[in-house]
Amino acid sequence: MPLSTTPLDLLRAGMGLSQVKRPWYFYTACWSVNAQIELNPGPSTSKSQYLCGHCEEEVTWTQKGILCDTCEQWYHTDCQGIGDSTYDRLSDSRSIKNKIPDLHQLIQQVKPDIISCTETWLKPDIQTSEIFPKDLNFQVFRDDRTSGQGGGVLTAISKHLISQEEPELKTNCNLSWAKITIKGAKDIYIGTYYKPHENDEDSLTELWSSLSKVPQDSTIWLLGDFNLPDIDWSSEVPKSKCRFKEMYEDFIDRINSFNLQQMVKIPTRNENILDLFLTNFPSLVQCTKTIPCLGLSFRKCISRTRYFQGQVVTYLTNSSRRVCGRPPDAVINIEDGTVMCAKNRGIYSANGEVLTFYLSRLLRTNNVPIVIHVRTNATSNFWRHVNYSTLSWEENQLVSLIEWINDSSLSKTRLPPLIYNAFMKGEPITANIINTSKLLDRTPAGIAEIVQWGNMILLDFLTAHSDRHVNLHIADEKSKHPRITSNFTRNLIHTQEGKLWLIDNERTLYQSFFGIKCANNTCLPRRKVLERLLKTICVFQKPVVEALMHHLRKGSVFKTLLSLSASYQFLENNLEIDDEYSLIEDILDNRAAKVVYWIQNCQKRI
Repeated sequence: MPLSTTPLDLLRAGMGLSQVKRPWYFYTACWSVNAQIELNPGPSTSKSQYLCGHCEEEVTWTQKGILCDTCEQWYHTDCQGIGDSTYDRLSDSRSIKNKIPDLHQLIQQVKPDIISCTETWLKPDIQTSEIFPKDLNFQVFRDDRTSGQGGGVLTAISKHLISQEEPELKTNCNLSWAKITIKGAKDIYIGTYYKPHENDEDSLTELWSSLSKVPQDSTIWLLGDFNLPDIDWSSEVPKSKCRFKEMYEDFIDRINSFNLQQMVKIPTRNENILDLFLTNFPSLVQCTKTIPCLGLSFRKCISRTRYFQGQVVTYLTNSSRRVCGRPPDAVINIEDGTVMCAKNRGIYSANGEVLTFYLSRLLRTNNVPIVIHVRTNATSNFWRHVNYSTLSWEENQLVSLIEWINDSSLSKTRLPPLIYNAFMKGEPITANIINTSKLLDRTPAGIAEIVQWGNMILLDFLTAHSDRHVNLHIADEKSKHPRITSNFTRNLIHTQEGKLWLIDNERTLYQSFFGIKCANNTCLPRRKVLERLLKTICVFQKPVVEALMHHLRKGSVFKTLLSLSASYQFLENNLEIDDEYSLIEDILDNRAAKVVYWIQNCQKRI
């Protein structure tokens, strides 16, 4: 089977995206996009140098480099063995065009009148209608970066407001201006600004020049990523650790000279406020708040994984079917109040949970909760405050801890009628069906739901996780069971914002491939259902497909998966990875090849 074929963007314009690698935030009417890995620029001025952590030579704007978010160290791509294709994939994953369904879900949730976006990574050849289709009803003003990679800003304003672009205010920095005209009130000038480097004084000089052109008798809203982490906004002074104190002090003086106040008081990246909202009429701003992305970035997951591993359990109690499943599982609280499900069902179930989590990340999806491994040890710092013997747990048992999705809006969800209809008829869902079917609510939220179901079906097929789809197995046996779409889907929860969370993944991989029930072939019908279910979907996210094909070409998806999990699960290298896992490798890689083969068949249907 040819695996070198370039993956098809089956979703067409506006539906191929990767997971959000950094949180997106709305500040009243502002949101910004960041990413897990900062790609080069490097410094834009000669006043400071960013040295490569390997060769200790300067990483400049004209060179390809990456910034590690964990150690905050720049590296040349050549020094890290990162080829052009990998660098380009990292670059492409940051573009807003690869995050469109998440953007549309956020719009559906927040219903903003004004959207201010930085780091769009858009080029002039990308149509605005690919990002903001007509039914969203926004007028969009863009300032794309015409050379190099990265950057780019846009301002989107609802068409029920009277707005126009203000090109005469443009200067030589990444900035767009639009004016909103309101009868009987001052015009509002909305600027979206992006400064790529902390010490980019040239960009700030151009910004001040632009601001001086704004009519004095007007309201100013200036929003964006100013990349100034070392301002203490409670006192409006540079922090003690500030490296560019003179530039910071000048920035504070300048915004005061324009009578601007900074409204964002909550950290927007780690502990820093990088995304600002400056206005000369603060009384118009009732509040600002952050809204995190729908799911954590991989970098954030790794950070939380390491954080959880260093915590202490303060409370432990029996689980229930409503919370965390049946005993011997448990519910625990760690010292910061985080609730986690503790599952003690043996090594294969524990490995199933953690490997499914990392497989989802390997495929660039972000809807499997964080999982970590711990071993029971009554004298360890982690367990010393609780007595797990009350649960009949023994020493040195492997337990998987899954972060509980603490969202009051969580609800059960049902199989979408469009997917059920395709399953029963044996006719796959294509882009044409999405555009024409009366069974689909063709709002951004409705389309995003189908996209998420497609990701889930792909992941469940790879891991042979049939528990979520037992209702389809029943429907298949009873032939068009009339109440199937009214039954809730197992091990799947839904947030008010439209996010699907895949929970209870212990019966995957080894358990689903070689479990006791499967040994006597009782699992065979369910496996056939999973294969039929996969063939109901011809609409997949492009980055998910690309990731799967990339890892399959490299050799073994399973070996890559083990390597990834071993990097972040400190117990992984000590686990009893026995000979049975070599069989898992063969089966998982074979199922991955089947997925790619099906996607190539889907291409022929377009």
